[in-house]
Amino acid sequence: RSEGDRALRLKLRLRNLSDTEIFAPVDEAFVRDPDAGLPDSYIEAEPNLRVYTFSLAVGSEWSIVGQNFREVRPGETFETIIVSAPDAFVDLADDTPLLWRVRLRVGIASNEVVGVSFQKKEIK
Repeated sequence: RSEGDRALRLKLRLRNLSDTEIFAPVDEAFVRDPDAGLPDSYIEAEPNLRVYTFSLAVGSEWSIVGQNFREVRPGETFETIIVSAPDAFVDLADDTPLLWRVRLRVGIASNEVVGVSFQKKEIK
């Protein structure tokens, strides 16, 4: 059993709504261990409990199956996954509210953090 088997995976389906711009909505720097500072994407539970993304350096030659970083053309849809660190929230109650925050590029020079709300009991 690999470490990744015990991690949470968030599947994202993103569409480029621009008529003219081509850009990569998911950047390795947004979902991997940053060189300095806190990561841009993480799962939040309770005020002081965070689970960060799977530990993989931004410049790593390793990859996560299903995690893609590519440009998306106008009108095109793109799928990828974001992966948490292993053993996330094993001790929390089933009704604990969780929020997965993911930084995405929403334009050539524009980023936003989107939140996906869920509860532990919804994890498959």
